[in-house]
Amino acid sequence: MLRNVRTKKRNGVKFAFALVILSAAIFVMACGVSFAKNLSSSSGGDNARVSVLIMDARGSSSDNLMIDCGQGFTKASYNLVVTNTKDGKTAELSFKYDVIVTFNEALPEGVAISVDKINGAVSSDRKTVTISDVGRFTAGETQTREHTMVFSVVNANFLLRDYVFKNVNVSVRAEQIY
Repeated sequence: MLRNVRTKKRNGVKFAFALVILSAAIFVMACGVSFAKNLSSSSGGDNARVSVLIMDARGSSSDNLMIDCGQGFTKASYNLVVTNTKDGKTAELSFKYDVIVTFNEALPEGVAISVDKINGAVSSDRKTVTISDVGRFTAGETQTREHTMVFSVVNANFLLRDYVFKNVNVSVRAEQIY
């Protein structure tokens, strides 16, 4: 029994000592954090600059593009001009661009679209063709790029009839590069 009392006293002293150390550590941390909060400050200045992406795209006259395998018309072309200047202002950013062709109806199997011999990727519903990385512009330099988009028959066996492509929407998507 005497031994249990000594063990309890020793455990109680150890517990009290641990509690004092823990309380002191919490107190020091609390003081240090609040002290650091009071002494933290910074000052400085910077100038912000807004960069502008400018792009303009124009296409050839909107005549209907026609493919007629029976008469030997297996290609139809469309001219496209892309520039990084508009209203006298030049883009302050370097960027690359893709050409996107959108149709009201699905592009028939057997017809491919390319821009400057770069083949386009057709969407699953065949209503959109994306020709990636067609061109690039350097920041601050006035530049103009002329492109030829070609609709061509790659497999006449898939074509059920002759096609006239109406209401074709051609757009350019730009992405900043560094």
